[in-house]
Amino acid sequence: MSERVPAYVREHGPLELPVRVLRFGNEIARLRKEPGWQKSNRLARTLAKEGGLSVVLSLMKAGAIVQEHHAEGPVTLQCLEGRMRLHTAGHPIDLLSGEMVVLDGKLPHRHEALTDCAVLLLVSRAAESTTPA
Repeated sequence: MSERVPAYVREHGPLELPVRVLRFGNEIARLRKEPGWQKSNRLARTLAKEGGLSVVLSLMKAGAIVQEHHAEGPVTLQCLEGRMRLHTAGHPIDLLSGEMVVLDGKLPHRHEALTDCAVLLLVSRAAESTTPA
């Protein structure tokens, strides 16, 4: 039985490489062509994964909501296209195309698309404790 290689990896190579150039316009266009985008209100793809860092592109249709969650390490959300709203610590933060928010690890948050939007997420694993045992 052969191992199934995802189409993205077949086309672009493994997610872990010493250097990777990401062209967001091309990635957004490619994601919009996927059947999952036609059937769902959001779709995401991991573009790169290196060490403790993951780079994820997410498309969201207007009204789509990502329920409250948290990451163990710091996270950034950058609105590449459209408008979105982040809810954290009881405060809404609207982001327009070209704007980014940086969140500390373990901070509960949720976000929603105010218009169709493309969001770039950078997710970092929590730093390991350097305190001696």
